[in-house]
Amino acid sequence: MFSTYDYFNYSISLIAFILSLYLIFNKETLLYLKAFSPFLAFDTLIALLTTYLAYKSVNTIPIVNILSTLEFCFYIWVLSCIIKNDKIKKASKVVLISFPILVLLNISFFQGFKNFHSITYSLGCLIVIVLAIFYFLELFRTQYAVRLVTDPGFWISSALLFYYIVSFPLFVLANFMKSFPASLGNLIGIILSIMNFILYSLFCIAFICKIQIRKSSSS
Repeated sequence: MFSTYDYFNYSISLIAFILSLYLIFNKETLLYLKAFSPFLAFDTLIALLTTYLAYKSVNTIPIVNILSTLEFCFYIWVLSCIIKNDKIKKASKVVLISFPILVLLNISFFQGFKNFHSITYSLGCLIVIVLAIFYFLELFRTQYAVRLVTDPGFWISSALLFYYIVSFPLFVLANFMKSFPASLGNLIGIILSIMNFILYSLFCIAFICKIQIRKSSSS
């Protein structure tokens, strides 16, 4: 039922979840880092469910549409917590409210509930990319030294930028193609699986950084 890529992805998801649990009970941990624990648990469970349903030949597109929308909302919120600019924070809140509405309008009137929402998914990719780039622009403009290797926000922003900057052209391509050859669909699936593994690996580094900082400060 599970492919080799699935085993790798679920393994790294489990590792990321365990590491995030270590942070959730620390009072000094920032809220956006604590939120990763329930998010990763929910995300992994739904991913397992969709894999099982797909094996049973059940259409999982509606579930994937909901899950991907929630993922975008979570990542937009996380980036808004990492970014320091007040105007961008306020704009992110507006986007956070508007994005699910746009997804609902898209699947209701354009792409349909039984089809993947590639148009709004591409938009979500673009939003995350823009926010992540703005975070890095803030880093370049900062007047004080920042030790990036031990900054969880740096690793999370890098993970999201890397993942969605690769995903974006793939789904833009999907928007212009009426039908996918099976071979192309499989290739895109493999690419996204590899990118997903890298995404969660960088999340793990972000959590480990915070754990190490906590140990250093306590000692």
